[in-house]
Amino acid sequence: MSSIVSLVVALSLYWKWKKDDEEKFDLLCLVILIFTSTVCIFIFLPVYIIENRLQDRVNRSYQEVKETLQNEKD
Repeated sequence: MSSIVSLVVALSLYWKWKKDDEEKFDLLCLVILIFTSTVCIFIFLPVYIIENRLQDRVNRSYQEVKETLQNEKD
């Protein structure tokens, strides 16, 4: 999903900038925009994965504590 968003952003920036200054921007700029957006994906994807793993651990720990308290109560 994030790769599609970054590609759309890169394309829209390319066409906007190309419209603003027709002489400077060419296919190389589009490739550079796509490359930088891809790099951003690979920077933020591990952060997202780590965050999800931590959330899973927190949820499991919460459930274990909840079950332990429930067992002690009974």
